[in-house]
Parts: sequence; structure tokens; C-alpha cells
Amino acid sequence: MKPGLVYLRLWFCLLWLFRNDVVFNGKSFDLMNLLFIFKSRLAWWSKAKYPDYHATLDEIIADPATIESVLIKKSCAAAPAVWCPPPIGWLKLNVDVAMNVEGSAGVLRNEAGICLASFSQPLLCRSRS
Repeated sequence: MKPGLVYLRLWFCLLWLFRNDVVFNGKSFDLMNLLFIFKSRLAWWSKAKYPDYHATLDEIIADPATIESVLIKKSCAAAPAVWCPPPIGWLKLNVDVAMNVEGSAGVLRNEAGICLASFSQPLLCRSRS
């Protein structure tokens, strides 16, 4: 599951709960309280889903984006054939060497998957005498 989808589902669930409190229980809408509850529940869910994740609840509440690295890493482990982006601020170089067509190629991408550079060249092969 993509990280953004987790956030979206959690956000809609909390928004629905807040809406019900306002409509049926006469409570007033408090955006700051809603955001805090969203971050808190995301932190608790993250710690329950990934118990080996190193961040504390307070760290996740302060910066919910910290959980994205774990979600990306877990989703990549489940689907090894899919290209996985590098951590934010890093670049990833994928290379391929095909001996039967005597060539090599590579692609350098950032965390958004944008191609920054690429190469393709024939391999120099020596014949045995």
C-alpha cells in the first residue's frame, strides 16, 4: 500500500468521526485538535504496524513524514520487481549489463523517479587466441 493512501484513509476516517461529533453531539469543530488526533493515531498505527521502527511516538507526531521511509521500504520488499525510490536527498543508479548483446546501460534517478542521467554503451570484448 502506498504511504499517501494510508494517510488519506486515516484522514477521512478521522474527519468522519469529527463530523459526527459536530452533527450529533453538538461539539464545535477544532482544526488543531483534529490535526493532533490525526498525527497521534498515525503514530500509534505506525508503531503497531512496524514494531521494529526506531522512531518514538513523539518523533512521529512531530514529523509524520518519518514513517514514509518505513512504508516505502516495506512496500518495496513485498514487490521486488518494482523500482523503489531512494530515500529523500539520495540518488539511485540502476545498471544493466547484457552479455548476449554486448552492451551496458544505466539510469540515475532521484527520489521522485525523475531521470537525471542515463547511459548506454557497447562492451569491449577481447577474443581469445
